[in-house]
Amino acid sequence: MASAMPYSATAALKRLVRGSPLLASAGFLRDGAAAFRTRSLSAPETLQLERQGCVCGDWTRVRVQEGFDPIHVREATFEGDVSLPRFSGTVMLPGHVSLPTGIRRAHIRDAVIGNCCIHDVGLLARQVVQDAAVVFRVGSLVASGTSAFATGSRIQVGLESGGRQIPLFAEMDMELAAWLAFHPDSNPERLAFEEALASHAENIRHGAGWVGEGAQLCNTVSVRNAWIGPHARVDGAQLVRDTAVLSSIESPTQIRDGAIVEHSVLQCGVRIRTMAIVRKALFCEASGASRHAKILDAIVGANTEIQEGELTCSILGPLVGFHHQSLVIACLWPEGRGNVGHGAALGSNHTGRRADQELRPGEGQFFGLCCQVQFPSDFSQAPWSLVAMGTKVPAGSVKLPFSLVVSEPDHALVRVRPGWMWLQNAYALERAESKLGSRDRTHGKICQQPLFHRGILEKVKSARDRLLAAPGIQEWWTHSTFDAVGPGRMSEMDRKAGIDAYTECLTLITLRAVLADSDSELLAWSKAFLASEFPTFSLDDLLQRLPGLERLWLRRVRRSRERDDLKGSAVFADYALVHPPAKEDEIIRLAGARARETARLVRSLPRG
Repeated sequence: MASAMPYSATAALKRLVRGSPLLASAGFLRDGAAAFRTRSLSAPETLQLERQGCVCGDWTRVRVQEGFDPIHVREATFEGDVSLPRFSGTVMLPGHVSLPTGIRRAHIRDAVIGNCCIHDVGLLARQVVQDAAVVFRVGSLVASGTSAFATGSRIQVGLESGGRQIPLFAEMDMELAAWLAFHPDSNPERLAFEEALASHAENIRHGAGWVGEGAQLCNTVSVRNAWIGPHARVDGAQLVRDTAVLSSIESPTQIRDGAIVEHSVLQCGVRIRTMAIVRKALFCEASGASRHAKILDAIVGANTEIQEGELTCSILGPLVGFHHQSLVIACLWPEGRGNVGHGAALGSNHTGRRADQELRPGEGQFFGLCCQVQFPSDFSQAPWSLVAMGTKVPAGSVKLPFSLVVSEPDHALVRVRPGWMWLQNAYALERAESKLGSRDRTHGKICQQPLFHRGILEKVKSARDRLLAAPGIQEWWTHSTFDAVGPGRMSEMDRKAGIDAYTECLTLITLRAVLADSDSELLAWSKAFLASEFPTFSLDDLLQRLPGLERLWLRRVRRSRERDDLKGSAVFADYALVHPPAKEDEIIRLAGARARETARLVRSLPRG
C-alpha cells in the first residue's frame, strides 16, 4: 500500500480560510464600508433630529441613505463619521419580540449602521452593524485600533511551562491543531505555516468591530474588538473581547447568561452559557461551555461541551462527555470521544517542581468518578479503556486497548486487564458506536467516523502481538517484565483473556468490512489481515464464520446489560418498573437486528 502524503500545515491553512467571512468583511471595510450610497443631511432633517433629542457637534459628518426618515432616530448622540440607512421594517429580539428598526437612546461614534435596531447603548464606536442586527441594552460596543480578532494569538497546550504553542485562526480544525501541538520544533513546514498565518492575519485585520446580519447583542455589559458573525446571539454576557464569533443561520453561535469570552475563537453552533469563563481558546463547531465552566488555553473539539469543570492547557477532541465538576490540565486528547467523570483529577502534573508534564489519553477513554492520574501518563495506545472509580494511576504508559485499569485493596499497583471492555463491558462499546453519530450537531457531520476504524484495529493488533510475544509464563506481569502494562500489573489470566478479546475483535470487525465491501482503507487492511491470519482459508469460507461471531457479540452486549439489571433489582424493589428488560433495550435490539441481517447476507452469498 502506498504511503500517505506528508501533512502540509500551510496547505491546510489555505484550504480552511478559503471563503473566510473575516476576509470578506475586511475587504468590505477596505472598499468603503457603507453598502449603500449616502448623502448629507438636509437642514429640515437636521432640525427634526435635534427636536427628537439628537445631538451632534458636526452634522456634516453624518451621512444618510436616500429616503432616510428622521422619525426612526431619537435621543442619539453622534460623533465622528456616521452612515445611516433609510430604516424600514422590524427586527426580532430574543423571546420572539419584534421592534422597529432605528436608533433610540444611543451614543454612536465612527460607525456604519445598516437597517437594524439600536436601542439603549452606552457607547457604540468604530463599528459596522449590518442589516437586521439588534444592539439592545448594551453597555459598550467598541473597537480600539485595529484587530485580527484572535487570529495569530498563541495558546499553550500540554506542559504548562511552555513548548507547545498553537497560533489560532478562526477556521482552524482539530487535525491542524493536533499537528501543531505534536510538531513544536522549528521545522521547515512549521516555519512556512507561521509565515502564511502572519500574512493571513494582516489580510483580515480590521479597523472596526463587526456585527453581522441578523446578529443579536442584548443585555450585555461590554463587547470590545469583536467580530460577531451573522445570526449570532450575545445575550446577557458580561464581556466579549478580542474574539471572533463565527455563526450562520443554520448554526447560530451563542454567548449568554453571564458568560465571559476573551482572546478566543468560537466556530458555528458554539454555545457559551451560564457564567462560563473562556480565555484564549478555540471552540470547534457545535461545542460549548456552561454552568460555571472555566476554560483557559484550550482547544475544544466539535460536539464537546464542558459543564462545571476546569480545562487548562489542553486539547480536548470531539464528542467528549465533560458534564461534571472535574479538573483537566495539560491533556493532549485530539481523538476525544471519551468521558470525564465527576471528580476526576487529571492535573497532578507536578509535585512542587515545574509544571512540565502532560497526559495523553486514548481515543474513547473513560475516566471514572474521582479517579486520579499522575503525570506523565500516556494511554494513546490504549483506546477505549476505562479508569475505574476512585483509581489512582501512577505515571507511565499503558499500551493495551479496551483495558480496565482498577485499584485493588491488597496491592499497591493498579491492575490492568486488557480487552476487558470487549469481554465484560460490550454494551458500553455498542452504545458508544450508536450514540456518537447521533450526537453530531456539526453542519457537515464531520464526526461520523466509526468506532472500529483502521487506526483502532492497528493498535489492537499491535497489543495482541505484544501479549503473544510475552516471554514465558508468570503469575503476574509488571513493567519490568512486560512494559505495555505501564504502571500496573497484569495476571497470566488477564494476558490470555486479552489475546482472546483482541483476536475476536480483529476477526469480527475485519469480516464485517469484507461483507460490507465498501471501498475504504479499512477494507484493504482487513483483507490483508485475514490473509495473514488465516492463510489456508478463502474469504468466502471465512465469511461463513461471521454470523456466529455476531451472535457471540450480541450475547456479550446483552449479558453486560443484564448484569446491571441484576445489581439494580437486588437494591431497588421497583427497579423493573422504571427499567425496560434487556431484551427491549434499544441498543440490544439494534445489535440483534444487525446479527440477523448479517446471517441473511451471508446465506445469500454464492458458494464456490
